[in-house]
Amino acid sequence: MPFFAAHFLLPLALASAAYCSPLRLGERATVIDAASDLKAQYDYVVIGGGTSGLTVADRLTEDLKTTVLVIEYGPVDQLEPGVLVPGIAPPAKYSRNYVSVPQPGLNNRTSPVYSAAVVGGATVINGMFFNRGSAGDYDAWEKLGNPGWAWKDLLPYFKKSENFVPPPEMLQSEYPISSDLGPHGTTGTVQSSFPVFQYPILKNFYRGWNSVGVPSNPQPNDGDANGAIYAPVSLTFWNQSRCSSSTAHYRPIVNKRPNFHLITNQSATKILIDKKSKRATGVQFVSGSTTVKTHSVSACQEVILAAGALRSPGILQLSGVGPKKLLSGLGIEVLEDLPGVGYNFHDQPSFFAGLSCKSDILSSSHDINENIILNLLADSNYSSPSPDWFYTNQTWKAEQLALYYKNRTGAYTLTYNSGTSVCFLPLQNVTSRYQQIIKSAAAVDLSKILPAGADHTLLKGYKAQQDVTLSLYASPHATVQETAYGGGAVVPIVLLKPLSRGSILINSTNPLADPVIDYGTFNHPADLAVFVASIKRNRDFFTSDPMKEVGAVETVPGLNVTSDQALEEAIRGLATSTWSHPVGTLGMMKREYGGVVDPQLRVYGIKGLRVVDASIFPIIPATHTSSTAYAVAEKAADLIKAGRNVVIGGINGHISPVLEKLSKLHTKNNFSFAIVAGDLFADPSEAPADDVLIVESLLNGKISVPLPTYFTVGKHPLPQKVINRLEGGTGEVCENLYFLGKRSTTKTSEGIRIVNLGGSLDPNITVGLLKDKYLPFHTEGDAKSLHGANTADILITSTWPSSVRSGSKIPLPEGLGDPVSEQCIAELSATLKPRYHFSTSPDFFYEREPFFHTPSDTHPDIRPITRFISLASTSSSTKAKYLYAFSLDPSAPPPLSLPQGTTASPFTAPRKRPKPSEQEATYSRFSNHGHHTSKRARYQPPPTPSECFFCLSNPALASHLITSIATDTYLTIAKGPLPTPHTFPSLSCPAHILIIPLIHAPTLGSIPDPATYQEMQRYRSALHAMLVSKPNQTLGAVTWEVSRAGGIHIHWQFLPVPKDLVAKGLVEAAFKVEAENEKYPPFQKKDIGDGAAKKGDYFRVWVWRPRETETEKSNDERGDGNSEGKGVEGIETSLVLPLSASFRFDLQFGRRVMAKLLRLENRANWRDCGQSEAEEVADAEAFKKAFKEFDFSLEE
Repeated sequence: MPFFAAHFLLPLALASAAYCSPLRLGERATVIDAASDLKAQYDYVVIGGGTSGLTVADRLTEDLKTTVLVIEYGPVDQLEPGVLVPGIAPPAKYSRNYVSVPQPGLNNRTSPVYSAAVVGGATVINGMFFNRGSAGDYDAWEKLGNPGWAWKDLLPYFKKSENFVPPPEMLQSEYPISSDLGPHGTTGTVQSSFPVFQYPILKNFYRGWNSVGVPSNPQPNDGDANGAIYAPVSLTFWNQSRCSSSTAHYRPIVNKRPNFHLITNQSATKILIDKKSKRATGVQFVSGSTTVKTHSVSACQEVILAAGALRSPGILQLSGVGPKKLLSGLGIEVLEDLPGVGYNFHDQPSFFAGLSCKSDILSSSHDINENIILNLLADSNYSSPSPDWFYTNQTWKAEQLALYYKNRTGAYTLTYNSGTSVCFLPLQNVTSRYQQIIKSAAAVDLSKILPAGADHTLLKGYKAQQDVTLSLYASPHATVQETAYGGGAVVPIVLLKPLSRGSILINSTNPLADPVIDYGTFNHPADLAVFVASIKRNRDFFTSDPMKEVGAVETVPGLNVTSDQALEEAIRGLATSTWSHPVGTLGMMKREYGGVVDPQLRVYGIKGLRVVDASIFPIIPATHTSSTAYAVAEKAADLIKAGRNVVIGGINGHISPVLEKLSKLHTKNNFSFAIVAGDLFADPSEAPADDVLIVESLLNGKISVPLPTYFTVGKHPLPQKVINRLEGGTGEVCENLYFLGKRSTTKTSEGIRIVNLGGSLDPNITVGLLKDKYLPFHTEGDAKSLHGANTADILITSTWPSSVRSGSKIPLPEGLGDPVSEQCIAELSATLKPRYHFSTSPDFFYEREPFFHTPSDTHPDIRPITRFISLASTSSSTKAKYLYAFSLDPSAPPPLSLPQGTTASPFTAPRKRPKPSEQEATYSRFSNHGHHTSKRARYQPPPTPSECFFCLSNPALASHLITSIATDTYLTIAKGPLPTPHTFPSLSCPAHILIIPLIHAPTLGSIPDPATYQEMQRYRSALHAMLVSKPNQTLGAVTWEVSRAGGIHIHWQFLPVPKDLVAKGLVEAAFKVEAENEKYPPFQKKDIGDGAAKKGDYFRVWVWRPRETETEKSNDERGDGNSEGKGVEGIETSLVLPLSASFRFDLQFGRRVMAKLLRLENRANWRDCGQSEAEEVADAEAFKKAFKEFDFSLEE
């Protein structure tokens, strides 16, 4: 364990500091000596080549097509003895240290701030501890709004990072070390094990704690870190050498990864962010310690910040992302106001107690200093070898070093001034007064701890953190203090989970200036109370019989320091703010908690930017943080790679071998999903006899599909048994295998929009849509109906687009001609401008050069790029490529510069028309199926997305009703609208609109992504703006929603209404009176947001009108209602009617109320308001024209 002296080493566990043209890299990955030798752009640029940065870079470059640049402040180490030999002090040149501001909690003393400056970061110079916190430490992260970050979620990444080697049986028999490999990883890159040497006095350490009621814990890495522990370290067992991030994630790959570049001795000064799109586009940096010349490099996919908790916040702040007040005061343009950047800083305060085997050294703590610590080491008279002998017995020291170099044994296998033995205690085992400490802590006014004027989100997040931390204080399994013991005269006592918080902020625009570091040590009074109790508890250990056997006597703070007040004074006078585990400065929390990154580690408000180092820890785990930093980085790499997908050509019934190969690839690459572009199943008319068994095995789950896989109709029909499953189910053939439909638009959970058209053109049908969902044919009408999707990330077609090879220099394989192609497919591709267009060719693989499309009038500077790729069949006689893996960020804009070799589009764009238009979507009463009877039918299962008339995958279209499609929602005019085109003369159309989420869900609360609700509100606000723009502003609006857990597809109905009816309260009264007449429960005036927190079913109505007077415009007059639709100035009330099984609710209730109010009783039933298709088209076009100015989907 580290000891507190100027030249002693403290443990460090922080990290150190779309489309891309192909890169012609050197033969191997190498350190780039000069910025001028770098390529102009990489897929990913990583700031910081430390613990986290190298881990992520290693994992990303496993795909040799992914290019990564790592920018590191320090050099590559030279494999000096101090880097490799655990017992030798690391070279000081690999450290970058600072000093904190004076700490009031430490009698205005400053504290050191230790940092690394070397490739591999802190793991090159730290104390090598490789232990984990308890499960509750990580479950607390999830409780702060981070799903997927609990202990159970991180454990696989702890194991993935680790290659654990158990110690010899002799060591296991003498010390509490479990032989259970279950909690450990054994195939990772970071070596962990135990030194083969130990000092005899350590047996007294365990016996001492055991004698005072603290058991030994032989397996602290399985989620319970409580007790006296013999901890593993990051050590390569076979040669007893240090394992760092450099040796684990850089050196093993330097000769194997031409796509991995590293530039050293560079300071990242700024993340380049496009102001308009708010997307990170690259990194600016300077060489060495001068800002005379800056360099920059572009990131095609993402910028990844891994400069550590000490430096990462400053880089964000200099880039215009951070607290507005701070940035504005320094003259930095604010690109995103994130108050939490640099706050929530915390470390683990440490007190270095003295424990000597000679009782006459020191009896008072008041004049303790570093010289006295050295005296403690020199004067120890313990007769057996101990760490103190490094200072008192030079002969022994030389013998031990020779022993190490000879056979890798002896004291040098232990970390310099450190060890492997610690004791972690929960508060319940520290003091019997733990409940009083918790109660007192909960009563503290946290607003007085935060800086004056701190943003309200910081206080909200601080309260949430305190609540979670105090729940851990009350747990017998979550630890709060550590006693580290290496067998020498200094015994660090550490506060593992402090409640105090500090900050790291810039105070200059000079990127090389040191940040202002304020630990905030002991600004929360509970920390000092826990520390006092911890010292008292350690005295039980100091005075235990096993420690008396070695003559142990406390020297610091001293036997005469007994009262709580005296102990507090000793702590304030002697403690330091750090255990060199800084965390939290870019906390992963909800934005309303002052969080900076979301659970995907993406910086709020900035696209293409993630943080992957210890700065994201919202609360520090009660442990040394190296192992956790590795685990977080491993998970981060998977989150980043989750945008990687794979497309397969024609499988043609060879299901088992293809899925086996896919499973192996998925294990390595962690694909988000797979798509089968060709035929999944064999042609039923030609299938071998055993094909029936293969299909049955798939349907019965005997064949495993390793990841979400989508397929469509290919060139031949689906097997009848598969059709039967699809007809009776949810579109899922078996677990992880989903039918897209023959003609559909699908949005994946990653936000990727897939448009597909299966089958070949049916020459016998010249107009209209083909109703059969499973035959391998489509019509030109089917293709045209997909134009309404407007855009696509991925387009899947069974046949090629006509003229796709026009302008291409890439030939087909010799002897092969162009596959069958279709003009309607070419027009579809030209309209949607997909990023990727996949098709199939039976016997060859073909990838065309990327081609760009003509810029639109609204975005003249943007040229969307499409890559056309045709994959072979798995049974290809030429063994051509049938798998294609790629990365896709749906939020990434087209590149500013065209990739090398890009050509103009081979297609002639179809005739321009208003956007958006036809779309493959409709809903029950908007379908072309005719009317349904009003009699209640026998129970039928809820419709699947391909059957639901609100889902875009439903082939039964009335696509002429669709008027706008955004990212997560779309608009349609109502079939059988309540108003007529003449009801509201200023609109020239009924404007009876439905706002519908793309996702198939019965309630808003069941949709996990809040973006859907937000976009629905954005549509509603845009509709309000349209009404306000009309002459005299005569119209208000009513929007209603029926939310039922047993419903089918949630949606809102929007209807204009004369604003006078709203202003006079007649609309609100109409709903209340009608509810009373129906004997429904009374309406409640309340804001329920997206309904996630509302228990039970409900009917909701928003009543809105524009403000009229200056008084109204200056006052918010919403009373008890909400302000969810506040996109334009207006007054709004939200009414909620609880629904229950005790009464039958009429789903047409909202329409009936409005029909009476508008005196349109004869139109109360939509079936009585039928229109011809021509009339519906006219209404849709009239609405598009009125709404065009406000339709935000046309801008994106």
